[in-house]
Amino acid sequence: MNSESEYKYYTVESYESRAKSSRHGNIHIRPVEEEGFSPEFRVECSKELKNTDKYDVGTRFIIRAKLKDGGTHLYSHHKSPFEVVKPKATTKKRKKVTKNKANSRPDNKIKLSDLHEGSVVQLVLNRYERDASARKICIDHFGIVCLVCGFDFQKTYGKLGKDFIHVHHIIPLAKIGKRYVVDPLADLRPVCPNCHAMLHRRDPPYEIDELRALIT
Repeated sequence: MNSESEYKYYTVESYESRAKSSRHGNIHIRPVEEEGFSPEFRVECSKELKNTDKYDVGTRFIIRAKLKDGGTHLYSHHKSPFEVVKPKATTKKRKKVTKNKANSRPDNKIKLSDLHEGSVVQLVLNRYERDASARKICIDHFGIVCLVCGFDFQKTYGKLGKDFIHVHHIIPLAKIGKRYVVDPLADLRPVCPNCHAMLHRRDPPYEIDELRALIT
């Protein structure tokens, strides 16, 4: 990865840091896992992305940014526009219901008052390190379009979609469970987020050709 770079489009997400509150607060921004950076990689951008009154923690954004200070962090001008990829789930208006229908389901077994969402839970999980150089080699060889459905982000979204694609591990890192030498041409394939999710709808994941054959 080059230490300095031109502006490109990156997908980032907000998250809550477990560290003690700093002058920047507990809500921070980091590149999403598919971008190939480490989970601790710093992103300098507009404070608006951290506004929890507008966006839930975990919301994803596409920003225009560049590597800065020897490739130590991503920099996006604070006035630079951004796009919400995964919007706040709670922004949708709930349908009005009458008093008689608000308290129970048609089968009268489940009361709506018993359904709760939004509680904070603590998760313990493993994150697997990915090599950004391997991602680049994969994309340079296979291209920047999805190998399953052929979707081209730049052709559809213009500059916003330039260089955006997920990279799929044919053998999931979680199955390997240890550090290994990755072969970008044998082990990795560029796919769009939708197809990436569909590949992993089964364990073991679908093959690229197998999923392509399912597209109607």
